[in-house]
Amino acid sequence: MTKRPIGAQLILGFGAMILLICGVGLLSVINMWRSTSLVTTTSNQYLPLMQLATAFEREILNARIHFIYRVTVQKPGALEAGRSRFRKVREPMPKLLSHVEASPRGQRPAATAEEIAAAAPELSTQAESMKSVTRHLAALVE
Repeated sequence: MTKRPIGAQLILGFGAMILLICGVGLLSVINMWRSTSLVTTTSNQYLPLMQLATAFEREILNARIHFIYRVTVQKPGALEAGRSRFRKVREPMPKLLSHVEASPRGQRPAATAEEIAAAAPELSTQAESMKSVTRHLAALVE
């Protein structure tokens, strides 16, 4: 091994670090882009149904609260408010039923987890290649 001046060693070391940082940054950007598209697809598929189910549950809970007010505190107008909330529950029912009937019976939200698990071998291969690059750069710096 030849003796290099300290300036050359510093330049080589910092250059190696910059290459490592650029490589890791590029891998991070690629993985973030992939996960963003996966999250967008998942939210477009499940978010409307979740909003509908939440609205349905909210109306049922509000109707129940008004009926409880009527029974416990004898609050005036609570019975009518509970009945109107209960009528509002029937509005999203056809949409909810159509979503349930349109969805395949065997499909679970865990399908996205299966896609992530399928990508795991590729990610580990990328990590191994980064380790080998790091070893080579460390050998160059020494």
